Amino acid sequence: PKPSSNSKPFGRESNINLALETLEAMGRNETPAEPIRVSELMQFTVDSKSLPAGDRIYEYVMRFSSSYDVSVFNELIDMYFKLGDYRRAGRVFEQMVCKNIDSWNTMIKGLSENGQENEAIQLFAKLVKEDYGITPSLDHYTSYVNLQRKTNRRVVSEKDRAKNSDKSLAYEKLRCLSDEAKKAGYVADTRYVLHDIDEEAKERALMYHSERLAIAYGLIRTTPGTTLRIIKNLRICGDCHNFIKILSKFEEREFIVRDNKRFHHFKDGICSCRDFW
Repeated sequence: PKPSSNSKPFGRESNINLALETLEAMGRNETPAEPIRVSELMQFTVDSKSLPAGDRIYEYVMRFSSSYDVSVFNELIDMYFKLGDYRRAGRVFEQMVCKNIDSWNTMIKGLSENGQENEAIQLFAKLVKEDYGITPSLDHYTSYVNLQRKTNRRVVSEKDRAKNSDKSLAYEKLRCLSDEAKKAGYVADTRYVLHDIDEEAKERALMYHSERLAIAYGLIRTTPGTTLRIIKNLRICGDCHNFIKILSKFEEREFIVRDNKRFHHFKDGICSCRDFW
């Protein structure tokens, strides 16, 4: 059917449901609305952030698909992206019998803006590789390079976040271990802190020695009972030596620490060096 030229602007309706009912009433009369009216309603839907309304427009457009050109379907894709549903946008794209360069642009841009950079890159590669009768422009290649950069930055950012998360977990684990060690009889030997600071600060300084952090990280990343091996290029201090002995007992683990002097095998509250190193 030919779209009606008498339909009123849907965007002037005070209620989106009323506008949709008007559209669907025209559908029941087998009278497709003008493309400009459908476009107005799609914009109204985006402004209202109503995904269910978007689905009703989609069903209407698909019902009268032969009455609308590719631009209406492109706007339908864009509507779904703006509503935050890239999967529905992809569904429309796949269902389109005819696509133009704007169809591909809308998909690639929408995927990127919805955090799906890898999918956008794959779609661009598909456009370049397969013969769709569409020649990518310089802007497409520029966008492709920018997408690659954005994806790489996101991967690095995600790795950084994971590292920071692991670091936070290790520090929290170490604080818990320190509390448990004190309950088991550990008393910080602050003689091993040479800085002129108060006793509490000295205890904190001892608590965050590298071998303790390494053990805390190992405990949260391995299964119970796993032997942990730590290597450091300095001599282990007496306080850490005592701390790890106590830790090996209540954690029921073996800790092997290699310092610049020897191997220390901590197990069941005893070290292989017999406290002489």
